[in-house]
Amino acid sequence: MSAIAPMPMPYGGRDVPHIVIEVNQQCDIRCRACYKDKYGYSKPLEDIQAEIDLALRERNLSLVTLAGGEPSLHPRLDEVIAYAAGKGVAVQILSNGYQLSEEKLRRYKAAGLSKVYIHVDSHQRRPDAPPDATEAQLDALRDEIAARVSRAGLPCALSLTIYRDSLGQLDDVVRFVLSRPDYHRLLAICCTDVNGLAQGLGQSAGATFGADRPQPEDLTSQVVGSADVERALAPLGMEPFAFIGSEKDPDSRRWLFYHSFAITRPGAPPRVLHLSPRFKRLVAVANALSHRARGRYPFGKVMTGPRAVITLLLYAVTSLHLPTALGVLWFLARLLAPGTSIQQKSFVFQQGPSVAADGEVDFCKDCPDATVRNGKLVPVCMADMLSPAAAAPPRRKLPMVA
Repeated sequence: MSAIAPMPMPYGGRDVPHIVIEVNQQCDIRCRACYKDKYGYSKPLEDIQAEIDLALRERNLSLVTLAGGEPSLHPRLDEVIAYAAGKGVAVQILSNGYQLSEEKLRRYKAAGLSKVYIHVDSHQRRPDAPPDATEAQLDALRDEIAARVSRAGLPCALSLTIYRDSLGQLDDVVRFVLSRPDYHRLLAICCTDVNGLAQGLGQSAGATFGADRPQPEDLTSQVVGSADVERALAPLGMEPFAFIGSEKDPDSRRWLFYHSFAITRPGAPPRVLHLSPRFKRLVAVANALSHRARGRYPFGKVMTGPRAVITLLLYAVTSLHLPTALGVLWFLARLLAPGTSIQQKSFVFQQGPSVAADGEVDFCKDCPDATVRNGKLVPVCMADMLSPAAAAPPRRKLPMVA
């Protein structure tokens, strides 16, 4: 492992390039660590448009994520996508994929959708997956959903929640992403104890989430931190090149950013190159150039094959390290074999909020996953506690998976 430390991402104030817009609170599956108050309400289009406008006034955005609930259940999602894309930002959705048909995906792409995140993990209860499946046993389902997304001409990324009892399977998930050309990114959320957070805010979970929904499970024994993730990935030769700290401690590592590349050939295992923290030099230059030229930082871009090659060559030069440069050239030489292709593989791990020693809740610094709630930007994972949604009659009730 290298002795070079990762860099803090430069996000802060208006210069935070990402926002989450919740289009509904409806969902058709159950996730064990879900922090949303799914009371069945689907936001009117004009309310969502107003939230997008507010977010654009507050932040220099490059990317908007549409989430829920389950966003594909919103009857006017294609209009939401078109509105956000018309503002000059990239738009992606975070979906469980269960009802994400090819017909919907084609409509969403035509409206301006640029990427799809698929949330599938071993602690969901969903009708398209066997009960008590391991992470590896979900690979076939992940492949099937990704094939639908790819046939619609959209890039695909994987999302999941890491629990204490699934942390040992993280290497299986990483190897899955590295071996699948359809998946270019992994977004992993560390399990957070919702009950503990509610108590840290001086609330009860019942008051926070409402008496008509099942109370959040006590997840104290399932909590995972970013330090746990770093230890789990180190044996794979993976090191973070950047991080985001917390409001109370900007030097803590609440978000971790990793970058790798895979050269694949049908019927053969992938050849993988994990980038070292030396990659931060190139990222810092790219961030500065983008901010100077466009007034905002890049976020979540997907590289084409040629761009991946150029990025690796620039990494070799900016690493200022001969063994790293030679390793990159040796890796790229494998592209000379017939039938090979190269894919970018990025990995982002997020540790949720926690209760600090002084009893206050500590959030990620200038949270890049903030959402709009009652006219304010709040961390999406805490929105239902910090600023509960205004009471509204449900537009329609959806049966939950038993």
